[in-house]
Amino acid sequence: MRVIGSDDEVIDEVMEKLKEQFEMVEKKTEKLKFLNIRIKIKQDGIELSQAEYVDRILENFGLKECNPAKTPLDSQTDLNESKNSEPANKLEYQSMLGSLMYLSTATRPDISYAVSKLSQFSNDPRKIHVTAAKRVFRYLKGTSDYSLKYSRESEDLRISTDASWNSEKGARSYSGYDVRLGQAVIGWKSRKQELVALSTCEAEIIAICEGVRELKWISGLLNSLGMEEYTKPPIVINSDSTSAINWIQRNNITNRTKHIERKYYFVRDELKKGSIRLSHVSSEDMEADFVTKSLNTIKHGRNVELLGLVDVNYIST
Repeated sequence: MRVIGSDDEVIDEVMEKLKEQFEMVEKKTEKLKFLNIRIKIKQDGIELSQAEYVDRILENFGLKECNPAKTPLDSQTDLNESKNSEPANKLEYQSMLGSLMYLSTATRPDISYAVSKLSQFSNDPRKIHVTAAKRVFRYLKGTSDYSLKYSRESEDLRISTDASWNSEKGARSYSGYDVRLGQAVIGWKSRKQELVALSTCEAEIIAICEGVRELKWISGLLNSLGMEEYTKPPIVINSDSTSAINWIQRNNITNRTKHIERKYYFVRDELKKGSIRLSHVSSEDMEADFVTKSLNTIKHGRNVELLGLVDVNYIST
C-alpha cells in the first residue's frame, strides 16, 4: 500500500489509523514505483521515468544489445509503401506495439507519433513495419533515462494543436495536441483524423476541435482537484495556422465547409463563451509538432527539449 501526500502530518495521521486496523511495516522513501513508473520526489518537484521497464522490454524482444538510434522513426521511410515487403509475424508485432504503447501514453510523449503510426499496420504487418518498430526500441535504448519533470511552481493551463494535412493513405491527415501546466506536459495525443480534410486549414480546425475537447476534460479534472487557479478562462489554444484561427474567429462557414461545421461550431461556442482564446505561434515554436510527423535529428532534439524530458543526450553513433 502506498500513501502519498504533500502534508507530512496528514500522512502520519493516516498511517496511525491504518496501523490500528492492520499489522504494518512503515517504510518511508523518496523513490516510489507504481505501474512500472519510477517516481522520484525532489525538493523542486517530481520526476517520472521508466528506465527499468525499457530495459525489460528490450530484453523480452532480444534487443538488449542493439545499437541506439537518434530518432524513433526514420523520417525518410514511407511506411505506407509496404506492398513489396514480406509479411511479418502478426502476434509478435502486436506484442511489440503493446509494450511501446504503454510507454507512449505514460511517460514518453516523444514516441507517441511513432507508436500511433505503427499501430495502423497491426492487422497486416510487414517486415518494413517490424524494422521500424525495432528502431523505436533502438531509440529507447539510447534514451532510457529520459524522465518527465514536474516542478512545484506550476503556471496556467494551455494546449497546442497541430496537423499534417494529406499525409496518410486515403487522403487522411494526422493531428494531435500537447497539454501543459506551464512547461510541464500533462497530456498529449497523436492520431489519424477520421474525416478527410479538403485543405490544410480544415485539418488544423479539426485538430483545434480535438484539442478543445481534451481541454474541457482536463480543466474539469483539475477543478475537481481544487486547482481552479490554473484553469481560469480564457485558456490559451496555440496553433501555427493563421488561416484556421481567422476562419474560426470570422464565422466563415460556407457550403464548401459544411462537412466540418459541427466541429467549427463547437470551437466557436467555446470562443464566444470566453472559455478559450486562440493564439498563433510560429511553426518553429509549435510544441505539438512531435505528434503529427516524423522529425529529423535536429528537430526531434529540439522537441525533446521543449517537452521537458530531462537527461537529454545526443547520441553520437
